[in-house]
Amino acid sequence: MTEKKFTYILISVAALAILVVILLNIPWGGDKAAISKEFAIDKDHIYETISEENLYTKINSGETFQLFVGYGTNPNGTPNLNGQSFAYEANKLATSYDVKIIYFLNYAKLTEAGISNLKDATSFHTEFPSLFYFEGDLNEASRANNISGLKELEDFDGSLLDLLEQYFKDCYENN
Repeated sequence: MTEKKFTYILISVAALAILVVILLNIPWGGDKAAISKEFAIDKDHIYETISEENLYTKINSGETFQLFVGYGTNPNGTPNLNGQSFAYEANKLATSYDVKIIYFLNYAKLTEAGISNLKDATSFHTEFPSLFYFEGDLNEASRANNISGLKELEDFDGSLLDLLEQYFKDCYENN
């Protein structure tokens, strides 16, 4: 009888340990919290995750929107500081231009086919992380006429902030 009790106790402890691991890995707060964790940014950001399917639906329906493709955490779990600073600066600048949403597509989770499809829909010369300003009308598919990943960082003396400032000016002031 004591062997049976021991087995029940062992199963209960194992189940509790599994439950704790699951609960610790759930991004409490939903999508916003998951993105905050990914990029080490404040939870008051304007990013919203989009699936590849929903992205192409938006493009094909002629919507105008911003898209950010990048990642803040490398596949091995270490921070991608370039992606994190990019997301932070883009969020700050977008807010100053009164942008309500920037859709986020996690580059690290894209398949080779997904990357190829994205480059086909935008530009094969795009570097990541990158922001895409898709413009369209309801009569034709949206086009990414402004892509931050096509700008050369050297043209901005290596300043990511200057590059992103020019990107947002090109999106919202020069139209």
